[in-house]
Amino acid sequence: MRDFLKIFVAALLVFAIVGFIAGWNDRKEIAANKIYKELEIIKKGDQYYLEISYDGKFRYHYSVDNNTLESVAQSRENLLAYAQNSLGKASDRNNEIVSKLGNFIGPTAGVSVSVYSAMDFIKKPKAWAWSNIKKNVAMLLGGISGYFVGEYIGSNIWTDPDSDLAQELINDDMAMWESFERKMLIATLIEMQTTKDAVIFGTNNIAMIGDDPMQLCQCGFSKKLESTLQQYLKKTQGFNSEDFRTVDGFQTKLNKAYSLETYSELNKLSTAHSLSKVNSTNKFNSLKSGMGYSDKKWKANCAKLCTALDDPIKIGIIRSADLTRD
Repeated sequence: MRDFLKIFVAALLVFAIVGFIAGWNDRKEIAANKIYKELEIIKKGDQYYLEISYDGKFRYHYSVDNNTLESVAQSRENLLAYAQNSLGKASDRNNEIVSKLGNFIGPTAGVSVSVYSAMDFIKKPKAWAWSNIKKNVAMLLGGISGYFVGEYIGSNIWTDPDSDLAQELINDDMAMWESFERKMLIATLIEMQTTKDAVIFGTNNIAMIGDDPMQLCQCGFSKKLESTLQQYLKKTQGFNSEDFRTVDGFQTKLNKAYSLETYSELNKLSTAHSLSKVNSTNKFNSLKSGMGYSDKKWKANCAKLCTALDDPIKIGIIRSADLTRD
Protein backbone atom coordinates (compact mmCIF):
# COMPACT_ATOMS: atom_id res chain seq x y z
CA MET A 1 0.00 0.00 0.00
CA ARG A 2 2.88 2.35 0.82
CA ASP A 3 4.47 1.79 -2.61
CA PHE A 4 1.09 2.39 -4.26
CA LEU A 5 0.75 5.77 -2.52
CA LYS A 6 4.32 6.79 -3.33
CA ILE A 7 3.84 6.11 -7.03
CA PHE A 8 0.37 7.71 -7.05
CA VAL A 9 1.57 10.91 -5.34
CA ALA A 10 4.69 11.16 -7.52
CA ALA A 11 2.65 10.78 -10.72
CA LEU A 12 0.01 13.17 -9.36
CA LEU A 13 2.56 15.91 -8.66
CA VAL A 14 4.47 15.59 -11.93
CA PHE A 15 1.39 15.52 -14.12
CA ALA A 16 -0.26 18.28 -12.10
CA ILE A 17 2.64 20.49 -13.22
CA VAL A 18 2.28 19.28 -16.81
CA GLY A 19 -1.46 19.94 -16.70
CA PHE A 20 -0.94 23.36 -15.12
CA ILE A 21 1.35 24.43 -17.95
CA ALA A 22 -1.10 23.11 -20.56
CA GLY A 23 -3.99 24.92 -18.88
CA TRP A 24 -1.97 28.12 -18.59
CA ASN A 25 -2.11 28.53 -22.36
CA ASP A 26 -5.93 28.71 -22.18
CA ARG A 27 -6.07 31.54 -19.62
CA LYS A 28 -6.66 34.27 -22.19
CA GLU A 29 -9.76 32.54 -23.53
CA ILE A 30 -11.05 31.81 -20.02
CA ALA A 31 -10.52 35.44 -18.96
CA ALA A 32 -12.32 36.70 -22.08
CA ASN A 33 -15.29 34.43 -21.33
CA LYS A 34 -15.48 35.75 -17.77
CA ILE A 35 -15.43 39.33 -19.08
CA TYR A 36 -18.22 38.51 -21.53
CA LYS A 37 -20.44 37.13 -18.76
CA GLU A 38 -20.26 40.48 -16.96
CA LEU A 39 -21.28 42.57 -19.99
CA GLU A 40 -24.51 44.51 -20.35
CA ILE A 41 -25.87 46.43 -23.32
CA ILE A 42 -26.70 50.03 -22.44
CA LYS A 43 -27.93 53.02 -24.42
CA LYS A 44 -26.80 56.63 -24.04
CA GLY A 45 -28.78 58.93 -26.29
CA ASP A 46 -28.94 57.24 -29.69
CA GLN A 47 -25.76 55.23 -29.21
CA TYR A 48 -25.27 51.78 -27.77
CA TYR A 49 -22.44 50.70 -25.51
CA LEU A 50 -21.20 47.49 -23.92
CA GLU A 51 -20.74 48.06 -20.21
CA ILE A 52 -18.62 46.00 -17.88
CA SER A 53 -18.38 46.54 -14.15
CA TYR A 54 -17.07 44.21 -11.50
CA ASP A 55 -17.38 44.14 -7.74
CA GLY A 56 -17.38 47.96 -7.49
CA LYS A 57 -13.75 48.08 -8.67
CA PHE A 58 -14.28 49.53 -12.15
CA ARG A 59 -16.79 50.35 -14.86
CA TYR A 60 -15.99 50.68 -18.55
CA HIS A 61 -18.15 51.67 -21.54
CA TYR A 62 -17.22 50.36 -24.97
CA SER A 63 -18.71 52.31 -27.89
CA VAL A 64 -19.99 49.97 -30.62
CA ASP A 65 -19.87 52.85 -33.10
CA ASN A 66 -16.36 54.18 -32.47
CA ASN A 67 -14.75 50.99 -31.11
CA THR A 68 -13.31 52.97 -28.21
CA LEU A 69 -13.19 52.26 -24.50
CA GLU A 70 -14.10 54.80 -21.83
CA SER A 71 -13.23 54.38 -18.15
CA VAL A 72 -16.33 55.55 -16.27
CA ALA A 73 -15.32 54.61 -12.73
CA GLN A 74 -12.23 53.15 -11.08
CA SER A 75 -11.48 52.28 -7.49
CA ARG A 76 -8.14 53.46 -6.10
CA GLU A 77 -7.15 49.82 -5.66
CA ASN A 78 -7.80 49.03 -9.31
CA LEU A 79 -6.04 52.16 -10.58
CA LEU A 80 -2.95 51.28 -8.56
CA ALA A 81 -2.97 47.65 -9.70
CA TYR A 82 -3.27 48.62 -13.35
CA ALA A 83 -0.57 51.29 -13.05
CA GLN A 84 1.82 48.75 -11.58
CA ASN A 85 0.88 46.24 -14.24
CA SER A 86 1.43 48.71 -17.08
CA LEU A 87 5.02 49.30 -15.90
CA GLY A 88 5.83 45.68 -16.67
CA LYS A 89 3.07 43.52 -18.08
CA ALA A 90 2.01 41.12 -15.35
CA SER A 91 0.94 38.48 -17.81
CA ASP A 92 4.41 38.59 -19.43
CA ARG A 93 6.06 38.15 -16.04
CA ASN A 94 3.74 35.27 -15.18
CA ASN A 95 4.37 33.61 -18.54
CA GLU A 96 8.09 33.80 -17.88
CA ILE A 97 7.63 32.10 -14.51
CA VAL A 98 5.57 29.30 -16.04
CA SER A 99 8.13 28.89 -18.81
CA LYS A 100 10.88 28.45 -16.22
CA LEU A 101 8.69 25.95 -14.40
CA GLY A 102 8.35 24.00 -17.62
CA ASN A 103 12.10 23.96 -18.06
CA PHE A 104 12.52 22.85 -14.46
CA ILE A 105 10.35 19.77 -14.69
CA GLY A 106 12.30 18.47 -17.69
CA PRO A 107 15.30 17.05 -15.77
CA THR A 108 13.28 16.28 -12.65
CA ALA A 109 10.43 14.34 -14.20
CA GLY A 110 11.85 10.86 -13.87
CA VAL A 111 8.49 9.52 -12.78
CA SER A 112 6.91 10.83 -15.98
CA VAL A 113 9.47 8.84 -17.99
CA SER A 114 8.39 5.74 -16.10
CA VAL A 115 4.75 6.49 -16.86
CA TYR A 116 5.39 7.04 -20.53
CA SER A 117 7.32 3.76 -20.71
CA ALA A 118 4.51 1.89 -18.96
CA MET A 119 2.96 0.84 -22.27
CA ASP A 120 6.15 -0.98 -23.22
CA PHE A 121 6.39 -2.53 -19.77
CA ILE A 122 2.88 -3.95 -19.68
CA LYS A 123 3.58 -5.96 -22.82
CA LYS A 124 5.94 -8.15 -20.81
CA PRO A 125 4.53 -11.19 -18.96
CA LYS A 126 5.88 -10.07 -15.58
CA ALA A 127 3.84 -6.90 -15.89
CA TRP A 128 0.74 -8.91 -15.09
CA ALA A 129 2.00 -9.89 -11.67
CA TRP A 130 -0.33 -8.38 -9.04
CA SER A 131 2.36 -6.10 -7.58
CA ASN A 132 3.16 -4.63 -10.99
CA ILE A 133 -0.51 -4.18 -11.88
CA LYS A 134 -0.94 -2.13 -8.71
CA LYS A 135 2.02 0.06 -9.68
CA ASN A 136 0.63 0.61 -13.18
CA VAL A 137 -2.79 1.49 -11.76
CA ALA A 138 -1.18 3.90 -9.28
CA MET A 139 0.75 5.63 -12.08
CA LEU A 140 -2.31 5.80 -14.30
CA LEU A 141 -4.66 7.15 -11.63
CA GLY A 142 -2.10 9.60 -10.29
CA GLY A 143 -1.16 10.83 -13.77
CA ILE A 144 -4.74 11.35 -14.96
CA SER A 145 -5.89 12.96 -11.71
CA GLY A 146 -2.86 15.20 -11.52
CA TYR A 147 -3.11 16.33 -15.13
CA PHE A 148 -6.77 17.35 -14.98
CA VAL A 149 -6.46 19.05 -11.59
CA GLY A 150 -3.37 20.92 -12.78
CA GLU A 151 -5.02 21.89 -16.08
CA TYR A 152 -8.10 23.26 -14.30
CA ILE A 153 -6.01 25.32 -11.89
CA GLY A 154 -3.67 26.51 -14.64
CA SER A 155 -6.48 27.66 -16.95
CA ASN A 156 -8.52 29.42 -14.25
CA ILE A 157 -5.94 31.02 -11.98
CA TRP A 158 -5.85 34.84 -12.11
CA THR A 159 -8.54 35.13 -14.78
CA ASP A 160 -11.31 37.05 -12.95
CA PRO A 161 -12.32 40.39 -14.54
CA ASP A 162 -10.20 42.31 -12.01
CA SER A 163 -7.08 40.22 -12.68
CA ASP A 164 -4.04 41.66 -14.44
CA LEU A 165 -4.68 39.52 -17.51
CA ALA A 166 -8.35 40.54 -17.78
CA GLN A 167 -7.49 44.21 -17.29
CA GLU A 168 -4.97 43.97 -20.13
CA LEU A 169 -7.60 42.41 -22.39
CA ILE A 170 -10.23 45.00 -21.45
CA ASN A 171 -7.93 47.95 -22.10
CA ASP A 172 -5.84 46.71 -25.02
CA ASP A 173 -7.67 44.01 -26.99
CA MET A 174 -10.09 45.85 -29.29
CA ALA A 175 -10.51 42.73 -31.44
CA MET A 176 -11.98 41.01 -28.38
CA TRP A 177 -14.53 43.83 -27.98
CA GLU A 178 -15.55 43.57 -31.64
CA SER A 179 -16.10 39.83 -31.22
CA PHE A 180 -18.27 40.60 -28.18
CA GLU A 181 -20.49 42.89 -30.28
CA ARG A 182 -21.23 40.09 -32.73
CA LYS A 183 -21.60 37.47 -30.02
CA MET A 184 -24.14 39.52 -28.05
CA LEU A 185 -26.26 40.34 -31.10
CA ILE A 186 -26.34 36.73 -32.25
CA ALA A 187 -26.98 35.35 -28.75
CA THR A 188 -29.93 37.73 -28.25
CA LEU A 189 -31.52 36.76 -31.58
CA ILE A 190 -31.07 33.05 -30.89
CA GLU A 191 -32.57 33.47 -27.43
CA MET A 192 -35.67 35.04 -28.97
CA GLN A 193 -35.84 32.32 -31.59
CA THR A 194 -35.46 29.37 -29.27
CA THR A 195 -38.50 30.28 -27.21
CA LYS A 196 -40.42 28.34 -29.87
CA ASP A 197 -43.52 30.29 -28.89
CA ALA A 198 -46.51 28.52 -30.42
CA VAL A 199 -48.34 31.75 -31.25
CA ILE A 200 -45.59 34.18 -32.21
CA PHE A 201 -43.50 31.67 -34.14
CA GLY A 202 -46.44 30.18 -36.00
CA THR A 203 -44.53 27.68 -38.10
CA ASN A 204 -42.85 26.18 -35.03
CA ASN A 205 -46.28 25.79 -33.68
CA ILE A 206 -49.01 23.31 -33.35
CA ALA A 207 -48.89 19.46 -33.29
CA MET A 208 -47.22 18.43 -36.51
CA ILE A 209 -49.15 15.19 -36.84
CA GLY A 210 -49.29 13.38 -40.18
CA ASP A 211 -49.83 15.33 -43.39
CA ASP A 212 -53.39 16.50 -42.76
CA PRO A 213 -53.87 20.22 -43.42
CA MET A 214 -54.49 22.61 -40.56
CA GLN A 215 -55.41 26.25 -40.47
CA LEU A 216 -52.92 28.52 -38.72
CA CYS A 217 -52.47 32.12 -37.78
CA GLN A 218 -49.08 33.28 -39.03
CA CYS A 219 -47.06 36.48 -39.05
CA GLY A 220 -43.78 37.02 -40.85
CA PHE A 221 -41.94 37.88 -37.67
CA SER A 222 -39.95 34.66 -37.33
CA LYS A 223 -38.75 34.84 -40.94
CA LYS A 224 -37.55 38.42 -40.43
CA LEU A 225 -35.74 37.42 -37.26
CA GLU A 226 -34.13 34.42 -38.98
CA SER A 227 -33.04 36.57 -41.92
CA THR A 228 -31.36 39.06 -39.57
CA LEU A 229 -29.65 36.26 -37.65
CA GLN A 230 -28.22 34.77 -40.84
CA GLN A 231 -26.96 38.21 -41.86
CA TYR A 232 -25.10 38.64 -38.56
CA LEU A 233 -23.69 35.12 -38.70
CA LYS A 234 -22.01 35.98 -42.00
CA LYS A 235 -20.78 39.36 -40.77
CA THR A 236 -17.64 39.35 -38.59
CA GLN A 237 -17.04 43.04 -37.90
CA GLY A 238 -18.32 46.56 -38.55
CA PHE A 239 -21.28 46.36 -36.17
CA ASN A 240 -22.78 49.60 -34.87
CA SER A 241 -25.71 51.08 -32.98
CA GLU A 242 -28.05 50.47 -35.91
CA ASP A 243 -27.55 46.70 -35.52
CA PHE A 244 -28.32 46.87 -31.80
CA ARG A 245 -31.32 49.08 -32.57
CA THR A 246 -32.62 46.41 -34.97
CA VAL A 247 -32.37 43.69 -32.32
CA ASP A 248 -33.97 45.99 -29.76
CA GLY A 249 -36.82 46.48 -32.21
CA PHE A 250 -37.46 42.74 -32.35
CA GLN A 251 -37.54 42.55 -28.56
CA THR A 252 -39.88 45.55 -28.29
CA LYS A 253 -42.33 43.96 -30.75
CA LEU A 254 -42.23 40.66 -28.87
CA ASN A 255 -42.89 42.38 -25.55
CA LYS A 256 -45.79 44.31 -27.08
CA ALA A 257 -47.31 41.13 -28.50
CA TYR A 258 -46.89 39.23 -25.22
CA SER A 259 -48.76 41.97 -23.34
CA LEU A 260 -51.90 41.69 -25.48
CA GLU A 261 -55.01 39.97 -24.21
CA THR A 262 -55.27 38.67 -27.76
CA TYR A 263 -51.99 36.85 -27.25
CA SER A 264 -53.32 35.12 -24.12
CA GLU A 265 -56.46 34.00 -25.94
CA LEU A 266 -54.59 32.68 -28.95
CA ASN A 267 -52.09 30.93 -26.67
CA LYS A 268 -54.94 29.09 -24.93
CA LEU A 269 -56.30 28.03 -28.31
CA SER A 270 -52.86 26.94 -29.46
CA THR A 271 -52.30 24.90 -26.28
CA ALA A 272 -55.73 23.24 -26.59
CA HIS A 273 -54.97 22.51 -30.23
CA SER A 274 -51.72 20.80 -29.34
CA LEU A 275 -53.09 18.84 -26.37
CA SER A 276 -56.08 17.56 -28.35
CA LYS A 277 -53.77 16.51 -31.20
CA VAL A 278 -55.99 18.16 -33.79
CA ASN A 279 -54.76 17.29 -37.27
CA SER A 280 -57.46 18.45 -39.64
CA THR A 281 -59.10 21.73 -40.56
CA ASN A 282 -62.61 20.57 -39.60
CA LYS A 283 -61.47 19.45 -36.17
CA PHE A 284 -59.61 22.69 -35.67
CA ASN A 285 -62.72 24.69 -36.56
CA SER A 286 -64.72 22.58 -34.10
CA LEU A 287 -62.13 23.27 -31.41
CA LYS A 288 -62.30 27.00 -32.08
CA SER A 289 -66.07 26.94 -31.87
CA GLY A 290 -66.00 24.97 -28.62
CA MET A 291 -63.78 27.65 -27.07
CA GLY A 292 -66.11 30.43 -28.13
CA TYR A 293 -64.14 31.37 -31.23
CA SER A 294 -66.00 32.22 -34.39
CA ASP A 295 -63.87 32.18 -37.49
CA LYS A 296 -64.29 35.95 -37.68
CA LYS A 297 -63.06 36.48 -34.10
CA TRP A 298 -60.12 34.17 -34.62
CA LYS A 299 -58.98 36.02 -37.74
CA ALA A 300 -59.48 39.39 -35.99
CA ASN A 301 -57.26 38.29 -33.10
CA CYS A 302 -54.64 37.02 -35.51
CA ALA A 303 -54.68 40.39 -37.21
CA LYS A 304 -54.19 42.21 -33.89
CA LEU A 305 -51.25 40.00 -33.02
CA CYS A 306 -49.55 40.51 -36.38
CA THR A 307 -50.16 44.24 -36.16
CA ALA A 308 -48.36 44.31 -32.81
CA LEU A 309 -45.45 42.56 -34.51
CA ASP A 310 -45.63 45.08 -37.37
CA ASP A 311 -46.23 42.27 -39.87
CA PRO A 312 -48.97 41.56 -42.38
CA ILE A 313 -51.31 38.75 -41.41
CA LYS A 314 -51.21 35.51 -43.34
CA ILE A 315 -53.95 32.99 -42.67
CA GLY A 316 -54.38 29.86 -44.71
CA ILE A 317 -54.30 26.11 -44.99
CA ILE A 318 -50.85 24.71 -44.22
CA ARG A 319 -49.67 21.13 -44.24
CA SER A 320 -47.46 19.80 -41.48
CA ALA A 321 -44.72 19.12 -44.04
CA ASP A 322 -44.53 22.87 -44.68
CA LEU A 323 -44.11 23.64 -40.99
CA THR A 324 -40.66 22.06 -40.85
CA ARG A 325 -39.23 24.57 -43.31
CA ASP A 326 -39.01 27.48 -40.85
